[in-house]
Amino acid sequence: GTNPSTYTMTETRFASPSLAVASHNSNTSVYLAYYDDIQGQIRFRYGSSCPTSRSNFDNFVDNSGIGTFSGGDKWYKKVFESYTSNFSLIAGADWQKYKTSSDAANGYTKQVGTNWFYDTGYNAGQYVAIDVIAGSSASNDEVVAVWYDGTDCWLGLNTNPTSGKDNGVENGWSCKKIFSDGGEYCTVKTGPDGSIHIAANVDGSLKYAYITDTSSIASYNEATDSVTVDSFTITGEQINIDVGRKLNAQGVYVVVPVISYYVSAAKLPAVASLVIPASGTMDYTAQGTVNDVFTGNWEVSLIPTSSTMSGGANDKVNVGLWKKTVDAVKGVIVKSSDMNSTTKGSNASSTTEGNCYGNGTANPVLGYAIKTSSGTAIETAQKK
Repeated sequence: GTNPSTYTMTETRFASPSLAVASHNSNTSVYLAYYDDIQGQIRFRYGSSCPTSRSNFDNFVDNSGIGTFSGGDKWYKKVFESYTSNFSLIAGADWQKYKTSSDAANGYTKQVGTNWFYDTGYNAGQYVAIDVIAGSSASNDEVVAVWYDGTDCWLGLNTNPTSGKDNGVENGWSCKKIFSDGGEYCTVKTGPDGSIHIAANVDGSLKYAYITDTSSIASYNEATDSVTVDSFTITGEQINIDVGRKLNAQGVYVVVPVISYYVSAAKLPAVASLVIPASGTMDYTAQGTVNDVFTGNWEVSLIPTSSTMSGGANDKVNVGLWKKTVDAVKGVIVKSSDMNSTTKGSNASSTTEGNCYGNGTANPVLGYAIKTSSGTAIETAQKK
C-alpha cells in the first residue's frame, strides 16, 4: 500500500507455484498460480497460446518495473514488481488498484492511509494448487484452484480463465469452502470424466474430497462429501494426487484417485489409493480411518525405502500414473511398456538426457528427494 524506502529482497517470496496446461489442436494454453509472500496475494496468470520460441505472451511477461518515485527510481528496483495487468488475483488485495475514496460496490474495500484498494475478500496463504479441464479453446477452459487461507481450504472455479478478472466482485472465480480448520499442502486433480479430486492436511490428518463435476461444486457438503484417508495427527504433509481409470470386476472403467504424502512419524513417504469395491461402484465418501483405525476402504502403504529423505516434510512427495486412451476411453491407467517401446534405459551421469521407465506394472510411481554421499538425488519407487 505504500512505496518502500529500501530494497526488498527475499528468496522465499514465491511459494507453491502450480502449473497446468491444456491442448487445443495445435495450441497449448498455460496457467500458473502461486503465493506472493511480500504482497500477501495468490496470483493467477494465463497464456492463451504458448509461443514456439521464447517471448512474452499474455500474462507471461518479463518484469520491467512500475511507477516512479521522486528521483526517478523504478518500482522494480525496490520490490521487482510486475504490472497488475500481468496477473489477476485469486486471494488478497491488489495494491496497484486504488481509489482515494471508498467504492465497495466495485471492490475497493481495503483502506491504507487515505487510499482504498481493490480487495478480493479472500485471504491468501502459502499453499495453492490448480488444474484445468480443457475446453474447445482457451477461453472455454475451466481452471480449478485450491488454496489455504491460513484457516480453511477453498476451491475456486474459473470458467473464463483468459478474462484477466480478479476474484471478488469482478467474479473471476466462484468459490466454495472445502475443508474447515485446515488445508495445508492442498492439491487438486481433475479426472478424465471431469470430476474434481482434492487432498489436504487438516488438523494433522490426510483428508480427501470428491466433486462429480464443476456444476456440482455449489452443492458440495464438507460433512458428507469429505473423508479422512490417514490420521493420528502425524501424517499428510507434502501431498500430491493423480487420477486415472481402472477396470472393475464388471468390466467397467471407474476413476481411482491416488495420493502421495509424507508421514512425519515414520519419516517416510506414503501412498494411498481408493479401493474398487466388489460391487464395482466407487464410493468416494468411504472413510480411510475411523477413530485412527484403518477401514480397508483405502489401500495405504509406507514406502519401505532405506534412504533418508533430504528435506523430510520440506520436500514434496510426488506421484504419477501412466495413462492413455484405450478403446476411446480417456485416462486409462496402463503399464509404462504400453507407452514406450522399451521398459528400461541408461541414465548414467555421463549422458545428457535420461528416461523414466516402470517395472512393468500399472502401479503408481512415486518420486521424492533423498540424501546421498554427494548431496541429494531423486529416488523413485513403484510397487511390484
